[in-house]
Amino acid sequence: CVAALISLFVLACLINSGPIIADGKENLTTASNLIRYGIFSSADDSVPLPDMKREPAWPTLTAGLLLLSGLYQIEPDKLATQHQVLFKEMNAVFLALVVGFASGLAWFWARRRLLAWIIALVLALAALTTMPRLVNYFNNEPLAMLLVLAASALTFFASRGTWRSAVSLGLALGLLALTKAQFLYIAFIPIVALGFMSKKQA
Repeated sequence: CVAALISLFVLACLINSGPIIADGKENLTTASNLIRYGIFSSADDSVPLPDMKREPAWPTLTAGLLLLSGLYQIEPDKLATQHQVLFKEMNAVFLALVVGFASGLAWFWARRRLLAWIIALVLALAALTTMPRLVNYFNNEPLAMLLVLAASALTFFASRGTWRSAVSLGLALGLLALTKAQFLYIAFIPIVALGFMSKKQA
């Protein structure tokens, strides 16, 4: 919790007022089209055609934020230039959760508490060297990083043979594939590893 709060404070201080551009703008446009037209599309047209240019998880999550904040009727261009700080704050929250989760895993897995603090500090510093760049973009890396950590933890618990952990791991890997397409292939690695583990335990 301490690492997450410190990270959130640092990242919040790094947020600038620049517009959201490139992939981040397409994520906003896709989320807006999903609400306004019921169409998954990154096209900024009056009548957008469906496409799969962006992975679905992050725009869908963004659509939920637009609904909760009441900003769903605003044009994507205005969202990217007049309300950009809100979405960068969303980035900061997810990135702080990544640091907190990583620190928590280090604490859980390290046998010695001093080692856990050292690992947590190294992870936090490593994360903070890359996160200042990510916090001012609206790409899907924060969600992907969080899901990678969740999948890593669930792989550990699933290796012990609990069905709840196996189901949770499947959900995490599924969401990860919907966040970053390349994880559709990378997900085979923990699945195959768990298969070998279960055979050895049988």
